[in-house]
Amino acid sequence: MLNNHIGYMLNNHIKYWIFSDMLSGAATTPVIFTVDSIDIITSTSDGWGVFACQNDGEHLAAPVGDSLWDHIRDPGTRILYSGLLNELRLQKEKNISFLYRCDGPEEQRLYRMIVEHRGNAEVRFTSILERSSSNTLAGYDMYLSSECELQLCLNCLKIHVGDKWVDICDALTAFEIMKENVYFKFTPATCPCS
Repeated sequence: MLNNHIGYMLNNHIKYWIFSDMLSGAATTPVIFTVDSIDIITSTSDGWGVFACQNDGEHLAAPVGDSLWDHIRDPGTRILYSGLLNELRLQKEKNISFLYRCDGPEEQRLYRMIVEHRGNAEVRFTSILERSSSNTLAGYDMYLSSECELQLCLNCLKIHVGDKWVDICDALTAFEIMKENVYFKFTPATCPCS
């Protein structure tokens, strides 16, 4: 399930992830997975398997032991989640919650992701469906979406959002950068603090 659900859960807004074979069906049961200090998936909830089955991804229902990074191809999402995990593990934040889009060909979905630092560098991800509606877009193609170009400071790893340089956790929570159906392209920059 990892190949698709993390794509949907972590980055469905980036439509060309490895997770292309899980296209429809929203998980109404929370989907939970945990990674250890080296980002190996150590556990998943029953909701994980439910989501896999609803989306013809039965072959992906047992990701325990896989590396999180083996399943994230998009460079922008890798940057976001690597920074998020680093910030959580450095105790800048204990928990964060943010909205993200997770559309399929038959419905538009908005999920809430709750990411919790659980000690010993273990991090738990929980996704909960907030709302869904029928997708009436003709010719829907999950691989095509708009691009959002953001600047990333190479020194401090802050992102330039609007007129501010913010930590990745702030970009996800306060600025809701994953709420739209876009994928991210980061360009290197240097913020004024560097």
